[in-house]
Amino acid sequence: MAAIEAKISHRNAKKIFKLSLPVFLFAVSSQQVFAVNWVIRPTLNVEEVYSDNINLSSDDERSALVTEVSPGVSLRTNSSVNTFDLNYRMQNLYNAGGNSGLNTNNQLQYNSRYQLLRNSLYLDSSSTISQQNVSNRNIASDNITGGGNSTTVNTLSISPYWRPHLQSFADGEVRVGYDRVSTSGGQSALSSTNTYSQNIRLNSGRDFSRFTWFVAFNNQEQNNSDGDDVQFQNSSAELRTYFDREWSVFIRGGHSENRFQTTTDSNRNGFFYTAGAQWRPSARFSVQAGYGNNAFVTVNIRPIRRINWSTTYSNNDIGTNTGDRWQSSLRYNTRRSVWTFNYSEDTFTTQQILLQQQTGTFADLFGISYSDFLNQTTGASTAERLSQFLGIPVENVSEPLVNAVDNGLNNLTFAADLPTLTDEVFISKRADLSVVFSTGKSVFNLSGYRERREFEVSQNQEDILGFSGSWNWNFARRTSSNIRFLWQSTEGFDATEDRRFEATVGVTRNLFSYLNGRVEYRYLTQQSDLSDNEFSENRISASLSMRF
Repeated sequence: MAAIEAKISHRNAKKIFKLSLPVFLFAVSSQQVFAVNWVIRPTLNVEEVYSDNINLSSDDERSALVTEVSPGVSLRTNSSVNTFDLNYRMQNLYNAGGNSGLNTNNQLQYNSRYQLLRNSLYLDSSSTISQQNVSNRNIASDNITGGGNSTTVNTLSISPYWRPHLQSFADGEVRVGYDRVSTSGGQSALSSTNTYSQNIRLNSGRDFSRFTWFVAFNNQEQNNSDGDDVQFQNSSAELRTYFDREWSVFIRGGHSENRFQTTTDSNRNGFFYTAGAQWRPSARFSVQAGYGNNAFVTVNIRPIRRINWSTTYSNNDIGTNTGDRWQSSLRYNTRRSVWTFNYSEDTFTTQQILLQQQTGTFADLFGISYSDFLNQTTGASTAERLSQFLGIPVENVSEPLVNAVDNGLNNLTFAADLPTLTDEVFISKRADLSVVFSTGKSVFNLSGYRERREFEVSQNQEDILGFSGSWNWNFARRTSSNIRFLWQSTEGFDATEDRRFEATVGVTRNLFSYLNGRVEYRYLTQQSDLSDNEFSENRISASLSMRF
């Protein structure tokens, strides 16, 4: 009898379900109050995959056929007060990894935002269930090749917040949050964590014209089941006075209190202070500088309406990631393209990265997560949101592109650029550059990224360099093609390097309004300084995707 292996712990799945159920029930009741329509779409994906190296082996290559039958459901609604988007799939694989057994993987992406009291009280929530690589050295792309180096990651976030408007005296936000991250299956060294956060900010209101002020408090406590707990806490306040429309001076102070295991001097607790000035001669340019034990210079440039560029250099004696630090963000929009560049230096835990991580078809096409896409756009339909994001008329958004987004969001792939799953705090220095270009029938995406991670206890380092691209072309009525590639170099703490290349060519045909057919070829190869990490794979697949 075929062995049956459940890749996700039913106990953890029940925990996620129990925690998510009250949010979902509240969502349904609140939608009835606001009389908002639900779009509910059951889905079914049936796929047959042939691989000539099913276990990604360097010296024991075996071919195999893998069968996938994956039912799912999509629930969506959008209004001026509420947004709800849920995509769930139960992925059933026969002979994954050539094991002649049945593997079941739960996969979920869920985002919601509710306005409980008009312009005052809100609730954000999100949840994911996905499979990810335990180590970033021998990377699989999905569950087809088995689970030797993977684990199931469950995340849940619930965050109610209040935005008080104290007449014309002050405006603010008071937010509390609960996050949970857990893993099941595989040999992950990552603890299950419960994170509690409190964030308070008050800004001066209209009563203050010559003088303005703000006060802020941020606290996050991460309780790890196996490793040491982690806490990040920061308090700050600022007073600013304006001489005229161009010039202002300010004084800023606060206290930083962070607690985590480290063998470096990158974190320093205590009081910080900064005094400085801002010059803003026009809406297109401003420069601000402050001197103190936390000094900085910020330049904002907007030469034309479509370009926004902000860059900050800081030198901090107090807080995490002390010393020299850079931040930069650039966005450029044209009628048919969106260009973005981001560079940041910050301190993270792996659990924080996993909470932000959502991958799939949308990320492959556009270079940002689907949750970011929802937060950046508004609209009742996918076509309206894509029109806003791409900057093109809604009638020019092709039906195959809409279908690719709607049908493929559950097609979760492993993130190739995740850190090794560990409880260590690490400093990340990351640059991202991407461009999305759209014509009437095609959408192009090119992106590049470079990240260097420095772990606080082991002092291990990971260096990631990658490039990816895709071309989605609606070349005939109800027919589109998709070409994707990914190249990534990963250098580990032992100074060895893995170089990975993946290329995919696929054609999708909209057979009926409810049925899509797809054939795809994929080539994957990895070269490494370690012979055991080298492999190559050719894969052919055919699938039918149905929406009911």
